[in-house]
Amino acid sequence: MFIFPGAAVEPCGAERAFYQKHREVMRTFIQQASVVAGFDFEETLVEEEISSLDERSGQLFTFAFSHAVAMAYQKTGIIPVALAGYSMGVYAAVSVSGALSFIDCCAVAGLAFDIMKKHCGGEAFAMGAVVGLTHEETHRLCDSGKYPSVCRTNTNNETCGVFSGKKDEMQTFFEDARARGAISTTLLNVSIPYHHPQYLAEASREFRKAIYNLSWSDADVPIISSIDQQPLVKSGDIADFIATGIASPVHWHHVVQAMAGIGVATAYECGSGISLSQNGRFIHNGIRYVTIKKSVRSSAA
Repeated sequence: MFIFPGAAVEPCGAERAFYQKHREVMRTFIQQASVVAGFDFEETLVEEEISSLDERSGQLFTFAFSHAVAMAYQKTGIIPVALAGYSMGVYAAVSVSGALSFIDCCAVAGLAFDIMKKHCGGEAFAMGAVVGLTHEETHRLCDSGKYPSVCRTNTNNETCGVFSGKKDEMQTFFEDARARGAISTTLLNVSIPYHHPQYLAEASREFRKAIYNLSWSDADVPIISSIDQQPLVKSGDIADFIATGIASPVHWHHVVQAMAGIGVATAYECGSGISLSQNGRFIHNGIRYVTIKKSVRSSAA
């Protein structure tokens, strides 16, 4: 199975080496995305300056690199039985599935960012992870009335959640979480409250209208929904999922359990970083993870 990381993923240091090894397969996608973004992503890779990209360019790079990694794996004969994207990683899942062309998906990823940013209305938002508290504990915090804007928008595993809300409330929320025993609280380098039902509902509606008339096709490989974990193949279902997903919390823990439920033994993390593999260590279902870092090390051995 192929899985794709989302926004603000931290590079693992193996991106350049993996690209150099698979440049023949990957280069076209990196160059095409560079044209869409107006930024030289190949130079970014070679100079190892991924972390210096701004938020929008970073998302387009992550999308393009993720798609290209999947193509490189397929070139070696690894064929996925299903696909899943974490947060904004869904765009790579859609392009790799064949439901929408790479170029259209690249444009859609940029459009999603622009629409969400517009609907933020200039307010200061933040996202961040809380590690070490159960769902019940963080649920009580969110329901306390002290943080009306804060919402759990990503469930990574049983004791790790990602929250979105207004920046000032998020900071106080983090302080409260640490006082209640959280092991760590980490702000993400983003300015949009991704997947927040309250603040991005209008963005979701606008986005749906904008992508409705694109050249959608049924998927060649099913995509596991991060909303309800259903396998999506029909073009209309996938387009609806992409539009709805902007303002719907991500249940990644359930996605991973659904992967195990259909017999997935190995998950290839297609993209920068190793965040999904790291998260998988805390979900006990026997799935083995392969990252670009592992792939580079194996080829060097």
